[in-house]
Amino acid sequence: MLNSTENMHLKITAVLIVLLFAPVFLPAQSLFPIKKDKKWGLMNSDGQLVQQPVYDAIGEFKRFGYAVMQRGGKVGMLNNKGAEVVPPEYDDLKVLDSTLISVMNGGQWKVINLEGRVILKPGYDQVQVLNTSIRSRRSYLAFLVHKKWGIVDGSGRLVAVPRYDEVSLVANVPEHIPGIFFQTENDGLLGLLLSNGFEVLPPQAEEIRIYSDNLYFFKKFRKWGAFDPQGVKVLDAIFDHFSRLSDNFIKLTSEKKVCLFSQFYNKLVAQGGFEAYYPFSENFALCKRNRLLGLIDHCGNLVLKTLYNEIQPYGGDLFRANFEGKWGIVTLEDETLIPFDYDYIAPMQKGLCVVIKDKKRGIANFRGEVVVPPSFDRIELDEDKCKAYQSNKLSVFSFSEEGRLFEESNFAQHFTIRVIRENLRQPWQWGDSDSPYQLEKFEWFYSPKDDKWGLRRLDNGVVQIEPAFDEVQVEKELGLTLVGIEMMHEMDYGRTSYRYEMAYGLVQNDTGLLVHEVELVDIRLNDFDKGLPAARCSFINGRHGLVTRIGKVLRKDFVFIGDFHDGVARASMKGNLSATLRHNENHLGRLQEYLNKQLAPISLSDYTQHDLDVDKFGMLICEDCAWGYIDTLGQMTVAPNYTFAKDFVNEVGIVASGEKWGMVDHAGKQLLPCKFDELGFLEDTGNKVLRVFNKEEKYGLIDTLGRLAVSVRYEDIG
Repeated sequence: MLNSTENMHLKITAVLIVLLFAPVFLPAQSLFPIKKDKKWGLMNSDGQLVQQPVYDAIGEFKRFGYAVMQRGGKVGMLNNKGAEVVPPEYDDLKVLDSTLISVMNGGQWKVINLEGRVILKPGYDQVQVLNTSIRSRRSYLAFLVHKKWGIVDGSGRLVAVPRYDEVSLVANVPEHIPGIFFQTENDGLLGLLLSNGFEVLPPQAEEIRIYSDNLYFFKKFRKWGAFDPQGVKVLDAIFDHFSRLSDNFIKLTSEKKVCLFSQFYNKLVAQGGFEAYYPFSENFALCKRNRLLGLIDHCGNLVLKTLYNEIQPYGGDLFRANFEGKWGIVTLEDETLIPFDYDYIAPMQKGLCVVIKDKKRGIANFRGEVVVPPSFDRIELDEDKCKAYQSNKLSVFSFSEEGRLFEESNFAQHFTIRVIRENLRQPWQWGDSDSPYQLEKFEWFYSPKDDKWGLRRLDNGVVQIEPAFDEVQVEKELGLTLVGIEMMHEMDYGRTSYRYEMAYGLVQNDTGLLVHEVELVDIRLNDFDKGLPAARCSFINGRHGLVTRIGKVLRKDFVFIGDFHDGVARASMKGNLSATLRHNENHLGRLQEYLNKQLAPISLSDYTQHDLDVDKFGMLICEDCAWGYIDTLGQMTVAPNYTFAKDFVNEVGIVASGEKWGMVDHAGKQLLPCKFDELGFLEDTGNKVLRVFNKEEKYGLIDTLGRLAVSVRYEDIG
């Protein structure tokens, strides 16, 4: 039992190695240094001696499976099988990554690879690895000479001579964008450097964001501009905000105007002149002037003038449009194909659509021709026929591949007869995916009268939700639409306040119902993508909670809910979120990263030096919190009895009570009591072995049940 180790004494701080699983699940190469007769050897996780003690010292096997050893006054390196990969020929040695090692002889450091080739010659003051493993297999090193940083790659190629105060990798680069990007810094200002050594932007910016493989945004004097990969400035730093409108369009806003940027041409295609822009398709964007809509292409051409109350896709180069309350069909050349005589024109289905006039229904084809006049009470468009009802009569229509009337059958009584339609080649391919606003039964529309967005039924054009929203974001795969209303409110993070500019609700796409009130500032939709039954969300009062796909709020009373791992997330119901510039090991990550993930637009309320420092360097913390763990439905599985908790890893959670650390399982059972000074996973063990430090003269090797795994026969365990 664990208590049996309490009588084992050492002359130094105790080290416990905790096996999370039976040894069979551990990597076969997991080795641990042991000391015997003043020499060091190696044992495996079963306690068997695999390397006789012949070394003066052996360090831990760390992340890359290497351990530094010493023999004859010189140091070398062992791999995770106990073999010498760097002979003991150096005065000192540091493992940088899986292929690069920093070695010292005669007081001079240099970097070599596993073959002994020199990657970085002596003469530098400091070196650090720029971790690119997620985006590239190539290693990069930053090195310091005379207080300036330069960069070399893993082959020794010089990327940048030492001329920067700081160098780092650009954070939060979208996964689909290839390449490595370095952020440089001089005098507190940031620049951008490509992996080939080309300096896109000398240090002059306050912030840099990689938007696409052809566009990089930078902030200067709190205004946004942009460069391309050749270092050509494509946007002056005059914009307050930028946001994605669609794959090919970006919306830029300043105090005086709203502009449209085309990624197809990588330039501004509309510089003011319109009040707003909305998504429409890959090639077009809606533009608004005086509460009327037009259509602009990626070249900046106004293909449909701002005359219409509404514009919706019809098919190909044709559009459904509402002019002064009546619907018609217009061409890409802004010519009227079907006159504006109809109360509603529904979206296309297999090349046909329903038109409504004076409460009577007819049919139009993909050419914009009315082929069945509006004289029916109800029309159903099926895969192989069209059924039209008038009083107690049923008419069944077929159409040619050209969309024209092919065959007609009339039946006096109301019954259904299947009329086989010729299997003709269909020259059209229409679908609701053509429009970002069209759902299976409904479509979102903009109302110029209200200057808001609403929802209508597709079958009859009747309004389902009155126009009330400033923004709609349709998530078809999730079956939800986020609806936003401009709503200014502030949240404090310590002494620094941020202004939230939007609140959101949820509308269910299949029912067209507002299933969650407009009180959210964030919802982590990727939780649904992961198959979780509920998504984390944040409310306008700053609290965190969980909401289901149908809009049911499971919880709304948490100060913080972390990411879900192994089916649980760390959470606290007490305390408050804050930000600090001081060192705090129990932080929740960078404040800016937390804010950038929020759905609502956020900006600083004030710009004091303290606020700017917190915005740039601040860490998110939870003051006076009581931590536990919840499951994916918001139920507490581990009681909130801890002063801090880390994310679950390999079915266990590391928790703190005061300044002491312990470990719990999903049910809250204490696998290790909170009485250790440090607790963390050993590197290169697949997060299956924990190293536990305690300032007591006791040690051992134990499993999760507290049973002694290795008898006491060594002077030390590394």
